[in-house]
Amino acid sequence: LSGALIIPPALLVLINKILIAPAAAKRKEKKALQAQRDNEEVVAAGRKSAREAVQVMHSTLVRKRSQEEDRGGLVFICARYGSNVHHPPATSSATGEGSEVAAESAAPVGDASAEQNGFSLPDLEEAAKLPPWIDVTDALQFLTNHSQLQISASSRKSDLIGFCDPCPGVDKQLYVRYLHRNCVHEVTFEDGVPVDLPSLDHKLPEDQR
Repeated sequence: LSGALIIPPALLVLINKILIAPAAAKRKEKKALQAQRDNEEVVAAGRKSAREAVQVMHSTLVRKRSQEEDRGGLVFICARYGSNVHHPPATSSATGEGSEVAAESAAPVGDASAEQNGFSLPDLEEAAKLPPWIDVTDALQFLTNHSQLQISASSRKSDLIGFCDPCPGVDKQLYVRYLHRNCVHEVTFEDGVPVDLPSLDHKLPEDQR
């Protein structure tokens, strides 16, 4: 067309580099930050629900733990569900709660009066500092019956009582260290794999206990 404005290709490249690309990158970054914040709220709520569930079942799991200890049955030393779950400490507190539970207790989340969504900014910042796993030692002890623990492959572990999804969108594992007949056992299950405890296959050699 006569009289039409013709923009040199070099100028188009410059406009894209200076204006369009930075604006698109800024929108992408903002979207990623919002998704991260949304995940933090979901995880904080899940951790809070898991803690409350453990508190409710506390007396029952203490009784179950005592019974299993008396019979030399299935006693959980440490259990973690999430990402980067390997090599936890060999011991835990009297109720099976690990350092992650202690950290959560020191930094509670979910103050319903703080904001409309129930979480204040400091709450979410503290929750974001927690590891990408949740301590489920007490939860597994509660689920134990007659020195056995079975979780089917069709059961979503994150939906079990005392569990949550501590790292949405990331592959998760269940790490378990337990006693059976006073011998230390250790095993890690991929998510979606059935759990059947105890097993002689999990028994550790004496030099690794």
